[in-house]
Amino acid sequence: MSLSRPIGRLGRAFSPYRQRLVLDSFSFAEATVASARSGSAGLASPRMKTALSRWRADTRAALRQIQGLPRRVPGRSAALQTLQTLDTALLYLNRSFTTTNTQRAAATAAAARLNMDRYRELDAKLQRWLR
Repeated sequence: MSLSRPIGRLGRAFSPYRQRLVLDSFSFAEATVASARSGSAGLASPRMKTALSRWRADTRAALRQIQGLPRRVPGRSAALQTLQTLDTALLYLNRSFTTTNTQRAAATAAAARLNMDRYRELDAKLQRWLR
């Protein structure tokens, strides 16, 4: 994600959430690394769950903000698709933490990764609308 200063209606609406989402991803990564260092690799720590919950809440807040824009705003649909894909990835990730069936948890984690990969592609394309 680029932290460049966005211009335009979509950019102004998305700007307050852009940095927050980046920081949320860093918080989750730091929590994951701390969990692995503590010997809990493969298990979701309370810190990881909290970071993921915050990231998802901020994603949903950004979605609501963008949904509130008029449909004619250039890039609105691209931003919605990008944020919905991120929300889906985070939902799958959360489910992978709470599923007790190992095979189901692995499949859910794989779905999270696929959605996260798709999110990164969409986010790169979204950049043109945020300038």
